[in-house]
Amino acid sequence: AEDAEVLLRDLRRMAHKKRDEISEAGGIDCIVNAMMRFEDHSGVQEKGCRAALTLLCNNHTQNKTAFADAGGIDCIVQAMQRHEEDAYVQEHACEAVLSLMSGSKEIVKAFVEAGGIQCVVNALRYHIEHTGVQEQGCVAAWNVLCYERKHKTAFAVAGGVKCLATAMMHHPNNEKIQEQACGACWNLFSSIDDHYRVEFAEAGGIACIVNAMKLHKGNARIQEFACGAAVRLMHRSDENVASFARAGGIPAVTATL
Repeated sequence: AEDAEVLLRDLRRMAHKKRDEISEAGGIDCIVNAMMRFEDHSGVQEKGCRAALTLLCNNHTQNKTAFADAGGIDCIVQAMQRHEEDAYVQEHACEAVLSLMSGSKEIVKAFVEAGGIQCVVNALRYHIEHTGVQEQGCVAAWNVLCYERKHKTAFAVAGGVKCLATAMMHHPNNEKIQEQACGACWNLFSSIDDHYRVEFAEAGGIACIVNAMKLHKGNARIQEFACGAAVRLMHRSDENVASFARAGGIPAVTATL
């Protein structure tokens, strides 16, 4: 296992400059095979996810397809399931998943069918104070929630609603986490049963969104995503409208105009 870990580390370093050459030489199969063979070794799983990320980044369509066809989606899901307590495995798995899913509805569907939504929610739940896991987990959630209503419902049923509120509550000054969590909320609450909006509000989520707008006035993306999330949270809910006003949401919104 130690040799495989070193090999994956070196492959990742070389891939920064020779990504296409490594892919053509069978690098993707090497990553997947190593992760399959040493599924209980956290170091191999972490290095495998990081190596995969390097080959998949910048929306490399050919490599994403090859990785999925080789069984890479199942490998990442299994890594997250077997190593729930390892923050580094969770962080880099979420990061690899993000690159893999970006722009591909088919890969998102395959990730969900493999059990990926519960994995992302568990990563957020079990590593509340780890900024890397929270950031990558929120952005992975954002991508999972881009397409189908049933994926949003599955995320909420798995406990994802409270996890997003908790991420924002525990990391108020982290712009990346605030941005990704607001974006995930914007997607999540666009088409979902009303009681999940209530759940988010009861978890303190509306106050968190307003707080993000107040603390990060200079970040246009946070302002945009927070406003979008707020609009969807207040849809058909007088109580959420009142909660937004009580939290100072009205002056926060007018400050963006």
